[in-house]
Amino acid sequence: MSRRSRILLFATGGLVIFVIVGLQLLKNQSPQNPNSANQTPLNQEMTETTRLPVPTLAVVDLPPVGLGQPSTKDGLTVTILGITSQKALGDITPNTGNVYLVADVQLENTGVDSFAFSNLNFGVTDAAGHTYQPAHGSFDYAPAPALKPGQLAKGTRVRGNVVIEIPANLSAGMVSYQNEQANAEIWYRYQFTWK
Repeated sequence: MSRRSRILLFATGGLVIFVIVGLQLLKNQSPQNPNSANQTPLNQEMTETTRLPVPTLAVVDLPPVGLGQPSTKDGLTVTILGITSQKALGDITPNTGNVYLVADVQLENTGVDSFAFSNLNFGVTDAAGHTYQPAHGSFDYAPAPALKPGQLAKGTRVRGNVVIEIPANLSAGMVSYQNEQANAEIWYRYQFTWK
């Protein structure tokens, strides 16, 4: 074999090895290879530029007011007209050591659109920060008229009783109502103190 043939064969072999090594490196950096340390999705740019921010829930606490005093924000006026404590509601009794707090509440829509309301948006918080919520279906045994979930049109109001089971020794605290606004990104919490 002539010297020229050997050089050509050597050069061709080197080129083949270079191409094989190059292809192997490209394959190792390909997104389909799960073992690649530098793996990036093919649509990374599209993902980053089209990703929408996840809404974060913000709770805005309105200044506390006393019983009988209205609290208004963005077209909703909430008033807790009174609170009583009951050891039983007909045949329904609370758990041992508890009583039923019955809140006489009124909601009034002075805004533009109708909005959904529910007895389940009420809660009671004690001085230690423990919160108590109405049980699902508690409007079935609440004294009449019971506040049941519904829609409140502009210029209308609704009044009814909300029942929350609380410890019997709880004689003071905060009653709150949370109203959803701005596509579930903000909740306004209306707060009412009682003793």
